[in-house]
Amino acid sequence: MEIDRSLVQRFHRLRLVAPSFASGHRNGERRARATGHGMEFADYRHYQDGDDLRRVDWNAWTRLNALLVRMFHADRNLNIHIHLDASGSMGVGKPRRIDFAGNLALTLAAIGLSQRDTVRMCCFGAAQGRNMRLVNGHDNRTLGRMIAQMSRVEPGGEVVDIRRAILINAGGRRSDRAFLISDLLLEDDQMQRAIRALSATSARPVLLHIVGGDGLTAETPGSLELRDAETGLSRFLEMTPALHVAYREQVTVWRAKVERLCARYRVQYLVATCDAPIDSLITHTLRRAAVVE
Repeated sequence: MEIDRSLVQRFHRLRLVAPSFASGHRNGERRARATGHGMEFADYRHYQDGDDLRRVDWNAWTRLNALLVRMFHADRNLNIHIHLDASGSMGVGKPRRIDFAGNLALTLAAIGLSQRDTVRMCCFGAAQGRNMRLVNGHDNRTLGRMIAQMSRVEPGGEVVDIRRAILINAGGRRSDRAFLISDLLLEDDQMQRAIRALSATSARPVLLHIVGGDGLTAETPGSLELRDAETGLSRFLEMTPALHVAYREQVTVWRAKVERLCARYRVQYLVATCDAPIDSLITHTLRRAAVVE
């Protein structure tokens, strides 16, 4: 995989938009449900021996004749899961889908790590193995290890069980943010199970649907050989204007089906066109969608 290091580290001033409460266990800048050291007021409770007198609300003592202690929401980091599809179909296109998707995944990881969020990333379907776990960490050193691992990733040729890969990467834990980055070239039942698993393992799941790079959306009349990048099966056809129109219509119908599934399982659906700049995707599409700020 080709990594653009300058791109990956370009957006360190952004941060991922948090859900209502952060679930991380490390100190950070996000409001947690638990109380502790923080800036945002949470509630009152009665004074107990050993409480810090600086947290006593003396105004409440004057009004109510009761010693009440102010409690604050703890400041924690986010738990972020990134699931990257590296199956055979991600190896097509110019630029290749895997290069675009990999740089996008690393950019999201860099944004999270710059805010001390805990980021866990996994590639599935890569040539090195069906499920290659990548680095899990919460500091900028983690990004260097991720880049080193990702630079060795090449798309495989096997059809993978994305649902299983998501559940394995989640490790039985629900994340604050999760991203599935894939071209979704799956059977309908497999796609539904994958989207459902993404929803079940995150408070704010996002599907980044990688599209483009196949050359079929352009006007390409003439004889074509279509080859399945994962099974190796091929078929010859004559791309007539009528067939080209029919193909575009079917793509629109299929994407609408994916969008309906995401809406059903409360997964945010965003299209990422791999022949468009990632800069624009981050600064415009993801910002408008309230994924980054």
